[in-house]
Amino acid sequence: MVIDMEPETLTLLSRIFNGLILGAVAVGLWQRRRPRRHVPIMIACFAVDLANVLVVELNRAAVEKAFKTVAQTGDWILKFHILVSVVCLACYAVALVTGLRLLKGGAASRLPGTRGLHKKNAAVFLICRVLNFITSFKIGG
Repeated sequence: MVIDMEPETLTLLSRIFNGLILGAVAVGLWQRRRPRRHVPIMIACFAVDLANVLVVELNRAAVEKAFKTVAQTGDWILKFHILVSVVCLACYAVALVTGLRLLKGGAASRLPGTRGLHKKNAAVFLICRVLNFITSFKIGG
């Protein structure tokens, strides 16, 4: 264990950060037409989300547990949680690339499908992020 804290306390803190991140994502979505607000909010969400994942990994060996779980039968809720979590991280990457193209303007923002891909990715991300939040309560500590 990297952080000297009870596992229940770490789980509670992780869930609190998870909820705060989801709330910040909602604010970022609300500010989507104001890039000077939207971009820093969403980048901060990504950074805090990634930090939360790292804390969970360092304290619970979550990636190792995920690989073992995927190889086994049963425990479908944990497998589903792993799936939506991985999709969320992939969506962050797509949002960063397409968002920076749109922010840059010029030829980069006019690449075919950039705006549409950013919007579709946002929809997939939001669905997966909400499912990630819900399933995090079902998988236990």
